[in-house]
Amino acid sequence: MLWRQSLLLSVLLISGCAGHAPVAPRTAADVGAEPRPAAAAPSAPEPSPEASGGRRPRDPIHHGPRGSDMVALTFDADMTAYMEGQLDRGEVDSYANPRLIAELRRLKVPATIFMTGLWAKRYPRVAAGLAADPLFELADHSYDHEAFTTPCYGLGRTDDMRGSLRRTEVLLDRIAPGHPKFFRFPGGCFDKAALKAVAAEGLTPIQWDVVGGDAFATSKDAIVRQTLGGVRGGSIVVLHLGGGKPSGLTDDALPAIVKGIRERGLRPVTLSTLLGHR
Repeated sequence: MLWRQSLLLSVLLISGCAGHAPVAPRTAADVGAEPRPAAAAPSAPEPSPEASGGRRPRDPIHHGPRGSDMVALTFDADMTAYMEGQLDRGEVDSYANPRLIAELRRLKVPATIFMTGLWAKRYPRVAAGLAADPLFELADHSYDHEAFTTPCYGLGRTDDMRGSLRRTEVLLDRIAPGHPKFFRFPGGCFDKAALKAVAAEGLTPIQWDVVGGDAFATSKDAIVRQTLGGVRGGSIVVLHLGGGKPSGLTDDALPAIVKGIRERGLRPVTLSTLLGHR
C-alpha cells in the first residue's frame, strides 16, 4: 500500500509542470519506472544506418557485465525552464548540491554526471569544477530536460531532439573536452525516432538497472534501502545531483550506499570504466 501511495504522490507532483506545478518535473527514475521503446507497427522498417548519419540505432544500455565487481554511480543534473523560473523567483535555493559533491570527493567515489545544458549554464563554475576533477566524468542529459517522446511523466516534448543534443554537446565539449559520448533520455522515455536521433549524433544511450529513488524520498534510509536492495555487479545506479527539494537527501544517504556497495566486494567506478570505454 505504501508504494502505491508513493507512486501516486510522484505522479501528482509531476503532472501539471507547465508553469504551475508545485515542484520541478522529474524523471521515470523517480517513480521506479523504466520506460521502454514504443512497439513499432509490424510493417514499419528499421531505420537504416544512412538515415542515422551512418550509425545504426542501438538499444539503451541498462547495465555492464554481470560478472564484474564494478558498479557505476550516475547522477542526473536536471534543469528545465520551469526549474529556472523557480530559482529566479526564489522558490528554491539551488538545484546543485555541493555537499553531495564534497561527499563523493571525501569518499573517493568516481561518478558519472548526466548534465543538462541549462544546468551547466546555470552553474558554470560547479560544472567546470566537476569536469576538472579526475573522479568525475560528464555526459549529456539533453539541453532543457524536455522529453524525446510523450507521454513522459508530465514532461513537455522537445520539437528538436538533435538540436537539444547538439547544444548540450557544444557546452560539454567546451567544459570537458574528450568527455564520453553517453546520453540519458529525460524521464528515461524513448522510442525508435529518439534512438535514431541519438545515433545520428554519435551518442550511446544509457539507462539504468537500479533506481535510487532520491527525488521523492522522505528519508535517507529509504534511499539507502532502495539502492542497496537492487545493486549487484555491473549495475548502473541512477541518483540526482539536485540540491533543492525534494531530492536534497542524496548527500546524507551516500556514505551508507558506498559502504554497502564496498562491503559486498563491489567498487564504484565511472560509467566509462564499467563499460570498458577507457
